[in-house]
This record gives sequence, C-alpha cells and structure tokens, in this order.
Amino acid sequence: MWEMISGVPAFNDVPHDFNLSLAICKGLRPRVIDDTEPEYVELMKRCWDSDPSKRPTAKELFEYFRNWRKTVPVPENKLSVINYSRTLYTSRKINYSAKLNEILSQELSSRIIMYSYNDDYSDENNSDNYEDLDSCLIDPIYEFRGFII
Repeated sequence: MWEMISGVPAFNDVPHDFNLSLAICKGLRPRVIDDTEPEYVELMKRCWDSDPSKRPTAKELFEYFRNWRKTVPVPENKLSVINYSRTLYTSRKINYSAKLNEILSQELSSRIIMYSYNDDYSDENNSDNYEDLDSCLIDPIYEFRGFII
C-alpha cells in the first residue's frame, strides 16, 4: 500500500538485509506520505500490525478498495527516487528466522530481567513492549520462501 502512494518500494534507500529485517520486526515502518487520505493511512497501518490477527483479511481489503475506487483520489507522486545499489527487489529465500528469533529473545529476556530488578518500575503500559517483541518471533515451521521486503 505504501508503494502505491509513494511510487517507490518501501525502504528503497537501504540494503534489504538482516538489519532491515530486524528493524522491521522491532516496529520500523515507512513514514506516511503527507496528504494521504486518513482512511487509507488507517488501513495501511492495520496492514503493518505486528499481530497478524489485527490485520485486515483479503475480503476486507477487497471491500475497502471497491468502496474507495471512485471516492478516494490517487495522490500525485512528487518524490525523487534514489535507489540503493544493494537493494534487490526479486523473490529470494532469506533464512533469517533463527537469527532474528535469537536476537529478539535475548532482547525480550534482558527487558524482563531489567524489569524484575527495578523496584521503582511501575509503568503498566510497558508490558505491551514485551508482547510486541514476542509477537515478532518467527515460527520455525514457517520459513521465508521468496521473502520480499
């Protein structure tokens, strides 16, 4: 969806590598293009949710786009495109699952340890951060096949 409004693939200016994959697992998302219709932004952010159960279904997407087809204007692309030479936009197998899980698990463990040793820590909202990291873990049953960022 971001590419449709920006005219360029997401993260076209950085290498599509392990570091980008890790950053995306930690919540990195493309910046929202100015003057994008609020309804479109809301749907796009739902699609980006780290929790798959909160993302729209294909049926929901079909309904959104069918309803918007005549009512939502398509923004003009005013961006200048600079492609990074190490960016590759073809399907390929990238097996980062084990390494991503290891890093995210270590980070989750260190946050839990910090939480347990900090008596003054009382912000209940930060428990969501642990769940966010936990939801990034990749089930080893589902390897990336033809992973495209």
